[in-house]
Amino acid sequence: MSSQSLSVKPNQTSLPTVSSNHAQTFSNATNHAEQQPSHFKSFYIFTNGRYEGTFQNGLRHGHGNFDCNKCGHKYVGSWVNDKPNGQGVSVWPNGSRYEGFWKDGLKDGYGTFNCGDSGHIYVGNFINDLMHGQGVFTSREGWQYQGSWMNDKKHGWGIMTFVNGMVTSGNWFNDTYMN
Repeated sequence: MSSQSLSVKPNQTSLPTVSSNHAQTFSNATNHAEQQPSHFKSFYIFTNGRYEGTFQNGLRHGHGNFDCNKCGHKYVGSWVNDKPNGQGVSVWPNGSRYEGFWKDGLKDGYGTFNCGDSGHIYVGNFINDLMHGQGVFTSREGWQYQGSWMNDKKHGWGIMTFVNGMVTSGNWFNDTYMN
């Protein structure tokens, strides 16, 4: 199986960037903002979407919701310095959905990714938006690989269960079975 067939990437993985020059700000915590002007909750309406949540020093920071009306992408969760960081849920227009941990706007840590286009599901660890570490990949066709991943490829010890029920276990190297 090639790494191409294992893709669990939506059409667009990153959130659109937003510029405060093209936004209207509506604060629902004016008194709180006066007491702590660097950290407050409000919502912005941008030319490409809307963000509701907390800000710090003019950046999305804390918990918030972002809806991109231009591309249909939605994210709800933790933000640090204007990027998803910590736990969050992202949904794309093609039906793809990721729930798990983020770092600097990329999937990083444990999570579940359901790919809307392909129907593939991956539950496991990510590093820099790639399947990396231990995880279980289940294809739409029904075959499953459970084991070690490196840079979106089967790499290390794993168990492959085929649709016909046959099971193969052993070592993989760069997406190729070695035993």
